[in-house]
Amino acid sequence: MNNMMYWWDLDERSPNYLPALERPPACYPPVMATRSGDCYFPVGSPGGFGILQIIPQVVVNLVDFKMSAQEAVEYPRVISLGASQEVYVEDLPGYGNSRWLAVENRLADGVFEGLAEKGHEVLSMGPYANLMGCAAVILKHGETAVLEGGADPRRDSQVACW
Repeated sequence: MNNMMYWWDLDERSPNYLPALERPPACYPPVMATRSGDCYFPVGSPGGFGILQIIPQVVVNLVDFKMSAQEAVEYPRVISLGASQEVYVEDLPGYGNSRWLAVENRLADGVFEGLAEKGHEVLSMGPYANLMGCAAVILKHGETAVLEGGADPRRDSQVACW
């Protein structure tokens, strides 16, 4: 179950309470995008609360912004700390507060101010923060079928494709 069972709770007072006959929340990477019935790219990220935040950011970078595979996984990320129940972020300011966002400090000028104007409390992270997860993608170029990989510099990772 991709290590997601630890989010479930049988205590009725818990926000993660699992009532009978209900479908529990879960993250199931990797994701495979297709184009005209052919594989366009698979993208994945290790387990945890960040999967549902990291994967869409990489997909948007590839599809909407036409980034290369490496650019898409390296691009600065934003993670909601309010979504997390992970032990390793409990000591961070904003843990469990849905207005807190962890943001890599490489984002463009004005982004931090814009988020604050929208009511977010922004926690500036380093340029490649470990908290921002680790993504990998293999992009298949349709015309040539050339495979292009992207590995995340935030953690020890590599990608191989043939």
